[in-house]
Amino acid sequence: MTRTLKDYRPQHDEEQRFWDKADRTGECWNWTATASTKGYGVLTIAKRQEYAHRVAYRLHHGEVPACQREHDKKFQQKKRRQS
Repeated sequence: MTRTLKDYRPQHDEEQRFWDKADRTGECWNWTATASTKGYGVLTIAKRQEYAHRVAYRLHHGEVPACQREHDKKFQQKKRRQS
């Protein structure tokens, strides 16, 4: 089953938490909260860390397409093998 932000809290709450952590004062928006070891913004949803860019995508477009999630998974596996 594919999870969405609505599965955890009312969407308005998640969306507000997300935007509270984004500094939108300049041309480039910066994430002001927690970052992963690789520098990606992260947000905790239902006791699980989610990348901020994925949360942003879900808020505005819905769930990330399965084909993209599969592509990302294969890309990460390839990177691990090369390390």
